[in-house]
Amino acid sequence: LSRCQGAADIRRFVESQEIPSAKEHQLTTKPALKIVLIGYTYLIFDDFLSLNMSDYLRKNGAIVFTYKSVTQEVLNKVRVNLTRDIYWEEPFWMFRAFNHFLNSVGENSIDGIIYVTSFSCGPGSYMKELFDRRARAQEYRVNFMSLVIDEHTSETGLETRLEAFLDMIQRRKRRAIC
Repeated sequence: LSRCQGAADIRRFVESQEIPSAKEHQLTTKPALKIVLIGYTYLIFDDFLSLNMSDYLRKNGAIVFTYKSVTQEVLNKVRVNLTRDIYWEEPFWMFRAFNHFLNSVGENSIDGIIYVTSFSCGPGSYMKELFDRRARAQEYRVNFMSLVIDEHTSETGLETRLEAFLDMIQRRKRRAIC
């Protein structure tokens, strides 16, 4: 799947979203950031477990994608170059979606990716390492953050990290324009 095809998929998804009214648009001076949440569905879609992460990102002007935003047809076409297979079902599809979004990084596409996991061992730690290395690879250099949610995670601490991540992306975008 080429970078252009990935960016076109994201553009179509963004265009299908509700457009804020002129008044709402005036309240937000920053352009909307496109953020991808990658992680197990129970962590991404459950408001209690995710500490309302998606809502917080949306309230701060982000358009949120998940790996479930990508159709199965598109995921089947994504080429993944790994030396070993991924044997777990959901991480396998998460990694394909991650690569799909990586191929659409750039102008008018994804601004950042957040990997959410609940354990720092097992498949979660393996996938974190794969995502981290791929995101920092020279050809991508995408804004990437990994979040481990456990019994010690507080909503305030999570919001602080998300706010810092969004601010970092905004700063990098402003610097790139100058």
